[in-house]
Amino acid sequence: METFLSSRQVAFDPDVKSRTVTLGGELYDPSGTLTGGARPRVEPILAALQKSKGVRSDLKRAQVS
Repeated sequence: METFLSSRQVAFDPDVKSRTVTLGGELYDPSGTLTGGARPRVEPILAALQKSKGVRSDLKRAQVS
């Protein structure tokens, strides 16, 4: 499932009641099974690269001004 909200809605819908997993790895199980713990707070590499590109771009603009 794409988002946690849609995943949760499908998992707990009375007509569906099926285990779902989001693209981020969150698991929703209508049987009540608990799995895992807190996910590590690691920034995805592509997001970090994009942020780095933005900072570099801002720096170049500041140097030109």
